Amino acid sequence: MTPKEIGFATANVTLEQFKAEAAGLVEKFDAMNAMTDQAREHEEFRMSLETAFKETLASIEAGKEIVRWNVLIFFILCISGLILWWPKQKRFFKQAVTVKWTAKSWKRTNWDLHSVLGFYALAVLLIISLTGIFWVFDIAKNVVSASTGSPVWQAPKVKSAISLLKKENPLDSAYLKAMQANPGARQVFITVPKDSVEPIRVLFRYPYAIVRRQTTVWFDQYSLANLHTDAYQKYSRYEKVSRSIYDFHTGRIRALGIGSKIIYFLASLFAASLPITGFLIWRGRKRKNKPAVKNTLPQIEPISL
Repeated sequence: MTPKEIGFATANVTLEQFKAEAAGLVEKFDAMNAMTDQAREHEEFRMSLETAFKETLASIEAGKEIVRWNVLIFFILCISGLILWWPKQKRFFKQAVTVKWTAKSWKRTNWDLHSVLGFYALAVLLIISLTGIFWVFDIAKNVVSASTGSPVWQAPKVKSAISLLKKENPLDSAYLKAMQANPGARQVFITVPKDSVEPIRVLFRYPYAIVRRQTTVWFDQYSLANLHTDAYQKYSRYEKVSRSIYDFHTGRIRALGIGSKIIYFLASLFAASLPITGFLIWRGRKRKNKPAVKNTLPQIEPISL
């Protein structure tokens, strides 16, 4: 075999290897695209639900009132349920946290499902209700402010100074300018001005475990001057609490990973069953307390012929 033949054979083998590796890469990219499409569909479905909620109950005044008082009622139900569940004596505690599946009466099993599952879900349900109360009631924000000794956070009231001289591609320039001062962000959100005086807002979100770490920069849409910067390094104690509310309300606790979503899902599932089991308990008691109908007709003695 001549050197040329050897070189040709070697080139042939390398080409086959390249084709094989390219085919493998294509398969990997196809799989990644499929996963990306699934994730995108899931995210679009979730966003559609959030948008529907924001455009209905959360956008109109009547809807806001419905949400406010439902959250408060839900919190009261959680507390009253805990009071009713609480064992009068310590020796009954084990019975209060165990479902008796072998009970002869389905009413007993239904009662256990209502009280025991409600107890296990209570901690998560209280977190959901309390974080919801923080969002919809200003008094809750004031309580957190007083407890942490720091003022309630307010969005800065900054405006752009209208000018005939406007920078070319202001969004790109604002992003690059903010990125240079705040590197290492995992997510970036840019808010486009809605009118002639609203500033450009660039939000950087960084990896975190409990407290959401995000830095927000407001730019003048004309001169691109930095109007205000809200950096996570300078969070007050109140801001640390308020930045954690969303994740604790929705079950996206990064420190627990997917486990937090599973826990919140199960707690929500248990909560959805409580009205059903509670109605069955109420219906059974109503039937039990219903007085028996007495026969008030006069007794007629038989006539003997």
